[in-house]
Amino acid sequence: MSMKYMMVLQWSASEIQGLVALGTVENIIKTGLLPLGEINGEGAGGGVLNIFIGTNQPQQAYEKVKENLWMYKCWESIRVAYREMSGSDFTVIWPKGLSEFKV
Repeated sequence: MSMKYMMVLQWSASEIQGLVALGTVENIIKTGLLPLGEINGEGAGGGVLNIFIGTNQPQQAYEKVKENLWMYKCWESIRVAYREMSGSDFTVIWPKGLSEFKV
């Protein structure tokens, strides 16, 4: 299925201890994300860890991710934004007031 948006969940690499921990977070997210989106991979670089999610409904997908992660410590430092698949400008969903988001 073709998705219109790429949503990115992002943490500072110092906040999530490596890709093993990122894989654990990814498994928690997978459980409740379908049919709103699917994880397209993860990546590390530039001092951040990212999980990439393809979705047609970024706000609803964000709500599902929040529902699955809010009780974990990793929620305290998460940054979430999305862009059109072919675009480069991100719209920040969380935290409110964050003005710059880069991958």
